[in-house]
Amino acid sequence: MSEIWKNTVLVVIDVQLGLFTGKKPIYKEDELLENINYLTSNARSANIPTIWIQHANESVLIVGTESYNIHPKLQPVKDDLFYYKTVSSTFEETDLHEVLQSKGIEKLVMTGTLTNACVKANCRAAKKLGYSVVLVKDAHSCWGNEKTGKEKVAHHNKKLVDDGIVTLKATQEIDFRQ
Repeated sequence: MSEIWKNTVLVVIDVQLGLFTGKKPIYKEDELLENINYLTSNARSANIPTIWIQHANESVLIVGTESYNIHPKLQPVKDDLFYYKTVSSTFEETDLHEVLQSKGIEKLVMTGTLTNACVKANCRAAKKLGYSVVLVKDAHSCWGNEKTGKEKVAHHNKKLVDDGIVTLKATQEIDFRQ
């Protein structure tokens, strides 16, 4: 691992089956899952911790149901960290911030769903707590078709950059081993 990625974690937000099986499609679903798999594999090979976030609610993401599970095309491993939440930001209900501080983590590389909800909220909360935030521009998504999904992702990418919250990088620009 290089100095660039020292004190970094990869965060995978709410990539749960129930968000992919409803009436609304996830924009660029296959690319999203492929990119997250690349990033998690790359992170593991460089000993960068991966944190999986799961959202629970009473409608779609019900704890104990199949829809609550991480998407089956993704492969968390036992050494990964898992956090569970019922609000948009994981930092609100959990000890995530304290755990990251205890490990000396300074940079969070963010991926997941939904761009316009929990991804945005976690990026903003992390920045407010003093973390450097990298949003992987082709490894987060939302509900929408080729037009509306693309517009939502582009809008939030631009807004988060313009507000000084994140630095954007494409999946292929990230190699945790270098």
